[in-house]
Amino acid sequence: MKTIQLNVCIIEDDYIYNQLLSSYIKGLSSRLADKYITLRVFSFKTGEDFFKNNDCYPDIVFLDYYLDSETPEAETGLQIIKKLKAKYTKSNVISITTQNQSMIVAELMKQGAIDFIPKDNISFARVDLIIGNLVRLMRKKQRRSQRILEFTTIFIIMTILTLAYVNK
Repeated sequence: MKTIQLNVCIIEDDYIYNQLLSSYIKGLSSRLADKYITLRVFSFKTGEDFFKNNDCYPDIVFLDYYLDSETPEAETGLQIIKKLKAKYTKSNVISITTQNQSMIVAELMKQGAIDFIPKDNISFARVDLIIGNLVRLMRKKQRRSQRILEFTTIFIIMTILTLAYVNK
C-alpha cells in the first residue's frame, strides 16, 4: 500500500501552545493505527508567516482565531481562512481558539473550517479524533482511486484485445 504524507500546518501565535501542539502531532504520526500515513508538521506564528514561508500544500491546518499580526489584513483567523481557502481549496482547516462564541464559530465554519476545537484540557484528544477521521477519509479516497485505475486498466486491455481479435 502506498504511503500517504500529510502536511499539517499550525498557525498559532502563542509560542508554548504552538510548540505543544506541534510536538503532539509529530508524536501522533507514530501512534496512528495506519503505518502508511506520515504527518509532516509545520508551525507558523502568524498568517503572514504561513503565506510567505509555506512551500507545500497544507492538507490540514490548525488555525488560531486571534493572532498577533504584522498587517491589518490578517488580524484574525477569520481573515486568514478566507485567503487560505481561496488558495488551498482542498485544505482541511480546523479552528483552534479560546473563543467560544457561537457567532465566531459559525462564521469560521461558514468560511470553510471543518471543525472547531476550544483550547481546554481535552483539546488534544479532539486533535486525535479529527486527524484520525481525516486519515481514514483520505485512505478511503486513495483506495477508491486505486480501484478506478485498476478498472480503467482492465478496460483498456480488454479493448485492445478485442480490437486485435476483430482485426485478425
